[in-house]
Amino acid sequence: MKDLYSVLDVCTYARPASIDAAYEYKKNHQDIGNSDYDNMSLFVEAKRAYNVLSNKALRFLYDIKTEVQERCVISFDSQKDIDLFMATIESKLVKMHQQKVLHISNIHLFRQELRDLNLKNINVENGLTSAIKKIENKTNKIAELKTKTSELSASINQKNKEISTINEEMNELNKYISYLENRNERYFKLLRRTGINVFKIVSVVVGIFLFIITMLIIGL
Repeated sequence: MKDLYSVLDVCTYARPASIDAAYEYKKNHQDIGNSDYDNMSLFVEAKRAYNVLSNKALRFLYDIKTEVQERCVISFDSQKDIDLFMATIESKLVKMHQQKVLHISNIHLFRQELRDLNLKNINVENGLTSAIKKIENKTNKIAELKTKTSELSASINQKNKEISTINEEMNELNKYISYLENRNERYFKLLRRTGINVFKIVSVVVGIFLFIITMLIIGL
């Protein structure tokens, strides 16, 4: 299978903008000397390369797959070298999943692709299975955390409703207290005015009584 970077005439570290430009050039500059069939074949080949290299996840997996294939051509000195190499691949896969570039389904498909290659000198199954387990465990923990967060959020909302109800009751109580204070204040004012009036009446009555007593004494 032809290298996808070679199809678009770009280097392996080409930026997305360069890949876009290369594809546009390939699409709009077909070789006039080729037959329509050859041009269509080249266009299909360029489109396939672009579809992979313009997608961050697919490009990453393609690069990993190429790295594994190239590394398997070289004989490993020991099982330790194989394990170290697969640990590196595993670390890259886990990192890209954490960055939300890869989904767990991408890695399952990638593992199947490597199985189909029937690679020798490397234990693909163990390395990728370990990566998948780590990602699944992390995914499960995130799901549990989301569930707990959701439950906590529901509990907080319930508490907020209860607090809101209490605040409404407190407002009603404060209004009633304010009403009582205003009413008491009116009563106190009324009592003060009433007290003054009673004092005046008593003073007049006492004055009249003393006047009558005085007149009686004089008459006697």
